[in-house]
Amino acid sequence: MSRLAVDKIVGANTESIVDLSSISNLKMPAGHVLQVVQGTLTTHVTSNSQSYHDTGLTVSITPAATSSKVLIIVQMYIAGADTTFFQLVRDSTAIAVGTAGADADHRGFTMQRESATNLGNTHGVVFLDSPSTTSATTYKVQARNDSAAYYFINRRESDTNFGLFSSIVVQEISG
Repeated sequence: MSRLAVDKIVGANTESIVDLSSISNLKMPAGHVLQVVQGTLTTHVTSNSQSYHDTGLTVSITPAATSSKVLIIVQMYIAGADTTFFQLVRDSTAIAVGTAGADADHRGFTMQRESATNLGNTHGVVFLDSPSTTSATTYKVQARNDSAAYYFINRRESDTNFGLFSSIVVQEISG
C-alpha cells in the first residue's frame, strides 16, 4: 500500500499530520477504486493468423487483495474485410467471451467484418473480473481471422495514412 499523508506546508518545511503508511491491513469499503492502470497501442497492427494470438494491447496489474474485482475497459479501432474475432484474456484464460455458437474459435467480445477496404469500426468491451489473486495479472486482447485475410488495428485496410489509438484500462475495485 502506498503512503497516504496529509501534509501541512509552512514555508520550506513540510510536516505530516496524518501518516497511514505504518497501518497494516488497511481496508477500503467495498466498491472503492484502489488503483488504475492503462495500456496503450499506438502503432499499426496487421495479421492474418487463423489462431488466437496477442495483438499487443496489454496491461498488467497487481491486486492488493484477493477479494478485489478488476474492471477492464477496452477501446480499439479495427478494420478488415474478412471476419476477425477478438477475445479478452486474463493471463492465459479467455474471459468475456460468448458461450453460444458451435465453434469455440468463433467466440469473443466482438468481431469485425467490413465490405470496403476503407471502413472500420471502434470496438470495445467493459468487463468486471474476479481474479482472486494478489499476484501480477496481465489482461490482453487476442485476435484470430476466419480465413487467411488480414485484420488491421489503428488504421484502415486500404492504406497507412491514418494513425489511431487503442487502449485497455484496468481499475482495481475493493471487494
